This record gives sequence, structure tokens and C-alpha cells, in this order.
Amino acid sequence: MNGPAGPDSVFDGDAWDQVNWREHEERVRRLRRRIFKAVKGGDLATVRNLQKLVLRSWSNTLISVRQVTQRNTGRRTAGVDGQVALTSQARAEVAMRVHATRSSWRPMAVR
Repeated sequence: MNGPAGPDSVFDGDAWDQVNWREHEERVRRLRRRIFKAVKGGDLATVRNLQKLVLRSWSNTLISVRQVTQRNTGRRTAGVDGQVALTSQARAEVAMRVHATRSSWRPMAVR
């Protein structure tokens, strides 16, 4: 499963609390290992494809949001968007928003 089941699916605070973190961390670890092996073998096309796969991965999104909102010591500090996600519901909303906008995101112009 690469993300919630569909556009109408609900990923809320209860779902965040029920996530099998070990499974998602293992998926991301396997992908990183495959990237490492492809780089070491010099297969740059495979590296690029695996990097794209990681960027689209729901597991990677969940692990990334968890790292920023739960594990980091600066988790209570607002980011550049001024938002802080301290509850399970807020973390689930951040994960959904990040995963939904992963391909349409464009960085702001340099000042």
C-alpha cells in the first residue's frame, strides 16, 4: 500500500497511533539499502528510479513526519510555515498533506 487506500480514506489520529512503525522503518531501510548497492555498482539509472520510489513512498512520508514531529528535540518549535504538530491528529494531517503534495511542491524563489 502506497498511501491511504484512496481519496476518501481517513487517516486520522487513531490511525497514527495504530501505525506499525517497525514495518514502515524496515521498508525504508530496504529501499535505502537497494540505493546504496546500486550506487556502489555504478547503476545510475536504477539509483534514480529507486530515489523516485523513495520520494513517492507512503512509508517514507510517515517516517519523515514522525522524525520531525515526534523524535526531534525541536518538535515544539514552529517550522517555516508557523505550524506545530503535537497531537496524533495533527501529525496525521501533516502526513496526509505532505504525501498529497509531494509531486506538486515547488520551492520558493531565492530572495
